[in-house]
Amino acid sequence: MANGSGQDIKEQYDAGIKGVQGILFSLDSTPDQQKLAEQTLKNLTTLLLDQTIKTIEGRTALLKGLIDNLNQVIASIRVTPPLLALAQRLTGIVNKSTTLLQNVKTDFLAKPGSTTPSG
Repeated sequence: MANGSGQDIKEQYDAGIKGVQGILFSLDSTPDQQKLAEQTLKNLTTLLLDQTIKTIEGRTALLKGLIDNLNQVIASIRVTPPLLALAQRLTGIVNKSTTLLQNVKTDFLAKPGSTTPSG
C-alpha cells in the first residue's frame, strides 16, 4: 500500500502520464480521445512543473530564512569570547546551508527529468 511519500506520489503521477500517452499514441483512439489525452498530458506536465517550482521555492525560502536568522545570532555573539566557539559552529551551519541552497538550484537545473519533491 502506498504511504503517501513523495516517491509514491511521483510513481503514481508517472503511471498516469504513461496511461494518457498510451491513449494519445494508440491507433485505436478516436481523434476526440487523442485531443483530450493531449490536453490532459499538457495539464499534468504543467501541474508537475508548477509543483517542482513551488518545492524549490519552499526549500530556498527555508534555507534563506535559516541563513539570515543564524547570521543575526552570529553577529550578536561573535564579540563575546565565551561564545566565539558557538559562533564558529553556527558559521559552519550557515556555510553548509548556503551550499545546500545552491545545490537545490543546481540539482533542479542539472536533472530536468527528475522532478521528485523530496521534502
